[in-house]
Amino acid sequence: MAKERILVVEDDEDILQLLRFTLEAAGFEVVTAATGRDGLESAQRHVPGLVLLDLMLPGMSGFDVCRELKRTPATEHVPVIMLTAFGRDDLVEMLGATTVDAVLEKPVTPSSLLDALMTALHIGGPSVAPAAVTAAPAKAAIPPLAGHHLLLVEDNAINQLVATELLEALGAKVSVAGDGQAALERLAHPHDFAAVLMDVQMPGMDGFEATGRIRDDLGLTDLPIIAMTAHAMERDRQRCLAAGMNDHLAKPIDLAEMTRVLSRWVSASASAPDPAPAAAPAAVAAGQADAELPEQVPGLDLAVARRNLNHNDRLLLRLLADFSATLVPQVHRLPDILAAEGWGGVAATAHTLKGTAATLGAVVLADVAGRLEALARGRAPDTVMADALMIDAIAAADTVQTGIRQVIPTVHPAALAEGGQRSPEAVEARLAALRDQLCRFDPAAGETATQLAALLTGTAAEAAARRLARLAEDFDFEDALAALDDVAARAAG
Repeated sequence: MAKERILVVEDDEDILQLLRFTLEAAGFEVVTAATGRDGLESAQRHVPGLVLLDLMLPGMSGFDVCRELKRTPATEHVPVIMLTAFGRDDLVEMLGATTVDAVLEKPVTPSSLLDALMTALHIGGPSVAPAAVTAAPAKAAIPPLAGHHLLLVEDNAINQLVATELLEALGAKVSVAGDGQAALERLAHPHDFAAVLMDVQMPGMDGFEATGRIRDDLGLTDLPIIAMTAHAMERDRQRCLAAGMNDHLAKPIDLAEMTRVLSRWVSASASAPDPAPAAAPAAVAAGQADAELPEQVPGLDLAVARRNLNHNDRLLLRLLADFSATLVPQVHRLPDILAAEGWGGVAATAHTLKGTAATLGAVVLADVAGRLEALARGRAPDTVMADALMIDAIAAADTVQTGIRQVIPTVHPAALAEGGQRSPEAVEARLAALRDQLCRFDPAAGETATQLAALLTGTAAEAAARRLARLAEDFDFEDALAALDDVAARAAG
């Protein structure tokens, strides 16, 4: 059966690259045009099964192209998806009597693109089976970053996982360094890194100091370094550039913006290693959760969380379980952290909490954590204000925990086994279950290993447990069994 042809009319090369990659990975034939006039002529010359049309095009606008397609007998039946940076309501008002079959708002994610495709193809035009959207292609497209090795410098374990998932969805090979010192050690030896993504705020050596030493001590003046910060203000960008970084990404990371920024510094070239065959984007390959996630639950805006995670619901559930098991208990320990570690410990905990909560759509908790961090980093923190903020943080965390418990047991009961508690019995039970799954070559072992790693976060077994989870998720069961013994020994010690 011939592939369905989709015409993409888009003048932004970075967006076009992402659209082409996603569509070809989903099994479609893609033809492109960079102007409205060229797009209209292409559609009239070879009628496509669907047109993906940017509203703002040079010369003839997407609005005009759509109107011509709908008034021409040969193309009036072709579904049109309008791509726009305007809101959906604004676009509908602008279109007036001219109809489109679906609207796709920027920034585009693979999941939102495929959702729009299904909507448009269901409304009209040539019939395409739903399986065509998620089926593996006979010949996969080459992802934008295929063949390139990137160094991710990030201290937050959840942010590491999120960024790695997004980068791997773009085809990159990713290595992780947990702080600036670890990054220096990796870069001091021969390497093939095409670029570095550098978190700015890290304990010990922060991103600014690490960048200066990479430039001055190591002499790596041409290596692209891209800052990752919690702020998108111009002064933050200028500070990063002044420190020797080449560009800037604001957290939570947006996939389209990440693609755009990296494409400026990491270009496809003959010198890049031959890429492995590309997989489908993470949002497609990972599949959806066993049941549909609600958009809102107490303490969590899951629509925001899904957008931040490229609509990868299985990853979202894993992160919610990890957050419940590790960071929520940390919030309740804030007074003890202040007593044992001082304001520095409170600032570090609040910083981690702020970033992770923002990624997962816990907006109120992220706001309280940000205010607590700012207070703790001040010269003479107000203890009365700090106590009040800690109380607010605990209340917000408890609300988030309630929301997590509403989502996970109904969607994926195993994801929050033991109610997020890290008792020795819970760890032992998870170890036993995982050993049994690995011996039976059970594909569910990857999920169990991830849950075990979440339970062991912050312990001496954390790094070994995360390595075990990667092996199990890659179905490397023999090495995973050997790694399991190491994790069990570290957990017992």
